[in-house]
Parts: sequence; structure tokens; C-alpha cells
Amino acid sequence: MGFACALARALARTCPARRPGTRIARPLETGAAFEPGRHLSAPHASPAVATLRERVRMESSKKVSFECKRGAMPHRASPLYVAKADFFRTLGHPARVRILELLRDGERSVGALQAELDLDSGGTSQQLAALRRIGLVEGRRAGTSVFYSVTDDAVFELLEDARQILDRVVRARLAELTTE
Repeated sequence: MGFACALARALARTCPARRPGTRIARPLETGAAFEPGRHLSAPHASPAVATLRERVRMESSKKVSFECKRGAMPHRASPLYVAKADFFRTLGHPARVRILELLRDGERSVGALQAELDLDSGGTSQQLAALRRIGLVEGRRAGTSVFYSVTDDAVFELLEDARQILDRVVRARLAELTTE
């Protein structure tokens, strides 16, 4: 999947009023009037996706605001910020963080991950699909089994940095509580 397609998906998920079945508007230039659009994953929306891809290419350096049925988002966001937010939103699930920690030791089969996570096969597959969508894991089929591994070891540095930040925050809060 190309960068523009991934970015279009990220942009489509940014609407705060987005619920299953909710129709959203396409991204508009700042100051433009509200213009209803179609949900980008709908089968009839290929012209909207093409339009969005072209807009992303043409306006990637401009500030963009995103409008939806319930009004504008409270900030202006460039596509890069939207993509980063989507990345961290995906990492915001404990099972996904645990999967990445388990894959630190090397690739694992879906069955092994399922046993470690104590999730059913559907739950495990859903979490792996979310990590696959943002490109953090990849699968390798061997017979009837699928083995997953991390695509970039820098994710482990990111998780370690997050652990250190959380450790400092917890220590600071404990220090505040003990001095009171």
C-alpha cells in the first residue's frame, strides 16, 4: 500500500464523530465551507479516495482542517501529524504493546501469541491486523502457520523510551505523595 493510500486511511479515521455507519466529510482547506462527503471505506467511494489522494499530494505542505457532521476538529493538522497520531493511537492498546514486547525475542506464531496473550483467535488476529496496518509487524506463512515479526527494531527503542518516561512520571508522583 502506498504512502498516499495509508495517509488517506489515516485522514479518514480522524473525524471525532466517526462511528460505524457514520458518513463523514472529506478534508477541506482551512476556511472552506462544510461539504458532506462519503465514508472513504464505502464501496462507492473510489472517486472520493482518488480526490483525497490528489489533495494529499497537492496540499501536503499546507495546513488542513478536517470537518465532519458535528463540526470542525479543534486544531489544524498537517498530514504528517495526522499520520503520527494514528500511529500512536494504534499503539494505545495494551494487547498490541504486549505483542510487540513478545516479538522482541524474535518471530512467533499466531498460536504462541494467542496463548501468551490469553485471547481468542479473533482477538489476536484483530490486534495483529492493527499492527500490520501501520507497518510494525509482518507475517510469514509456513505451511498452515503464520509467524509474525517486527519490521523495524526501532519500535523496541520507542517502547523502552516510553517505559523510562513512565518510570520518571511515577517516581515524581510518588515523591509528591510522600512529601504531603
